[in-house]
Amino acid sequence: MPSNGGGLDPGARAILAEIRDLRIEMREDRRRSDEERRQADARFERMFKQMHTVGRAILRVLERIDRNTGGRNNGRPRPNGGRG
Repeated sequence: MPSNGGGLDPGARAILAEIRDLRIEMREDRRRSDEERRQADARFERMFKQMHTVGRAILRVLERIDRNTGGRNNGRPRPNGGRG
């Protein structure tokens, strides 16, 4: 059997061509999938950083409110019953 496919019957040649086309298509699909995954990962990372930034800002505001109002001491009652 020659390696260039010259001695193959038309049916075998068609099968080999179809297999080659499927391999090319699978390779393209894998590349596209890898790129989509990279883009999704980048979007997730940006979203996580934004959520982290917003969460830290909320904590800073809550800490400032606690400092300005005397806070609740993490929910524990004050020694003097909350007076003064």
